[in-house]
Amino acid sequence: MKKSILIKNGTIVDPKANNVFHGDIRIEGALIASVAKSIAPRKSDRLIDAAGNLVMPGLVDIHVHISHCPDGHQMLAKAGVTSTLDVSGMPNDMLGGFAKAACGLSVAFLYPLIPGSTINGKNPSKNELRKAFDYALNNGALGVKIAGGHYPLTPQATQAAIEIAREKRAWIAVHAGSTETPSDICGFEELVQLAGSNPVQLVHVNSFCRGTVEDPLKEAVRALDSIKSVPNCRSESYLATINGTSGALAPDGIPKSGVTRRCLTQGGFPMNLEGMKKAILVGWAKVHHHDIEKREIILLDPEDGLKSYLKNKTNVMQSFPVNSPVSAIPIALAKNEKGSFVVDALATDGGAIPRNVTLKQGLCLVAYGALTLPEFARKACMIPASIMGLSNKGHLSPGAFADIIIVDQDAASLKLSISEGQVIVKNGKVIGKGGQFISTERANEFLKGNSLTPVNVTPKWLKH
Repeated sequence: MKKSILIKNGTIVDPKANNVFHGDIRIEGALIASVAKSIAPRKSDRLIDAAGNLVMPGLVDIHVHISHCPDGHQMLAKAGVTSTLDVSGMPNDMLGGFAKAACGLSVAFLYPLIPGSTINGKNPSKNELRKAFDYALNNGALGVKIAGGHYPLTPQATQAAIEIAREKRAWIAVHAGSTETPSDICGFEELVQLAGSNPVQLVHVNSFCRGTVEDPLKEAVRALDSIKSVPNCRSESYLATINGTSGALAPDGIPKSGVTRRCLTQGGFPMNLEGMKKAILVGWAKVHHHDIEKREIILLDPEDGLKSYLKNKTNVMQSFPVNSPVSAIPIALAKNEKGSFVVDALATDGGAIPRNVTLKQGLCLVAYGALTLPEFARKACMIPASIMGLSNKGHLSPGAFADIIIVDQDAASLKLSISEGQVIVKNGKVIGKGGQFISTERANEFLKGNSLTPVNVTPKWLKH
């Protein structure tokens, strides 16, 4: 049984109350019991002194990748995340990773629709798409993901999948881009047209505003205007300058991923092995490496990166510095005429991709005066929790789950993280165990058969 915890003397940031004040929080079991300017300690309390630090909800990241590397759980926890959505996970990988590396996070996932892998081709029939949705939902996923920038479908198939998602009230996330339109601002505008009145997660909006069509700021304005036309959709963006993609080459020597091909072109390199080798050696392409001892993914220096790339026969993850702050910052800050954020949430597209920077970069925007602390907590915690259907997370109200982080604001760094009453990170060390697996009711039998007790959610925005 969890011991009661009393957090004393912190600067409490509550996005729901739109309030910042000095005070205390008592946790009993998995829940917040009380929040006040002063709470008298009891003998049974575990005292945590938060003097000089922020006390805010744990981050809720609705766009990560952890299925290919379970240590992504730890990387997220160290970044202050307590709840998350893997947007491209295979059921066995998600369950295996959870069993191996769970450290207290609440985790959900989406099933990827990949031509030649999870679906037959780039223009699957509605019947095949329905079968893919049923497989996803029955095996623990909240819905599906179309990776249009990497492995595109036809516009017709993309639209059909969006319509089937609405029919089944299932989640669908789409990385813009199709067989007819590239993954840039034009592809994003195409996606918005395909979405129409349907609920779709529009992923990493800033990544479609890299200045490949026109000035990044002009592209950002186009993206924001497009989002305003689809109120039933939900959107997120991130604040990292690097992306994440596959370095794998196809048998013809061309990168398999459309994103990787565009990154090489953007850097002035040919789309082949020689171009990739040159891009790695000059630092344009950063090769990922799994540091087993540290349990995290790191970016290798150029020489080691090239050795790893060739040793692994190109089958590595990579990052390119292609994201423009000129577009990312206004996309993160923009509000509509009602004062609400145009792009709903801050995410990372991180996890096991080393760019879990929401806490650090978000607090930089706070320090600059571009966001207030409650606004930052809304975009990084409360709004994404609501999108996931986790109304009892993302805020610090009594009765909410005790997902709380203690943060050094000046250093923009995590000091301690609590997930549902369990301390999961302390002084940079991950100590949490277990966690919560989030799904729909359709997967209950499957998950219980895999020794998991699922937490069922029904996100309200999917009912539009």
